[in-house]
Amino acid sequence: MIKWGLILAILVLLTGCASKKEKHLIGSYSEKVSQYKKLQKTESLLLSENNVTKVVMTATYLYENRFKKDDNESNETFIIGFYVNSEEIDNDSESMAEILGTRVWPEPEDNNETNLTIVKNDISDLNTTNDDNTTKSEEQNMTTDFELTLSDKKNGQKAIYIEELDKRDHRLKNLSFVSEWSRFALVKFAHSKKKTFKLKLKSKHYGSGELPFAKAAKFTFIKGAIF
Repeated sequence: MIKWGLILAILVLLTGCASKKEKHLIGSYSEKVSQYKKLQKTESLLLSENNVTKVVMTATYLYENRFKKDDNESNETFIIGFYVNSEEIDNDSESMAEILGTRVWPEPEDNNETNLTIVKNDISDLNTTNDDNTTKSEEQNMTTDFELTLSDKKNGQKAIYIEELDKRDHRLKNLSFVSEWSRFALVKFAHSKKKTFKLKLKSKHYGSGELPFAKAAKFTFIKGAIF
C-alpha cells in the first residue's frame, strides 16, 4: 500500500513539474510571437546633417486584422520612439505633442490620464495637405521643430491623440527598440480607408523622411504578387 502511495505521489509531482514547464514554454512562445508581430510592423528613419545622425524615429503600427463591425472606423494607432541629438532643439522640456508639432484633444475616456498633454489650437489645423516636394524654405518657415503626419497619397493628417509613455509602461514590453535615450508616445490618427499609407516626419532643421505601413503583408501590394 505504501509502495503504491509513493508511486502515485511521484506521478503527481512529475505531472505538476511538466505542467509548470509547459505553461512556461507556452508563455514564452506567446511572448515571442507578440514580439515578432510587432517587429514586422516596425519601421525606423534617420535624419542627419553632415553625416551626423540628428533624429531617430521608430514607429510600430498597432493594427490587428479583426472582423468587427466597428473596426472600419477604428483609429490608426502607433507607438512612436523619438530621439533628438541637437543643441538647437530642447527635447527634454517640451511634451511629445509639442515636439511633434501636434494639436491634440483628449479622448473622453482619457481625460484623467496624467501623461496626456493637450495643446489647444484651431481645429482646422488638424487636417492639412502636405506636398511631397517640400522645399527647404518651406521647412524653415515651420512654426515648430517637427511635424508628424499620416498620409495616404495626397492628403496628410495630424494626430488626434498623443499620450506620452513611461519607459516602464506595459505597452512597451514587447517592443524591440526601447532605449534609455528615447522618448515614447502612443499616437492616434483618424481612421484611414486606405490599405497603405505613410507616416511622414518633417524637420525644420534636418529635412524630412517617411515610413511605409500597410494593413496586410506588404508583399501583397507588389504588382504581380502571387497569392
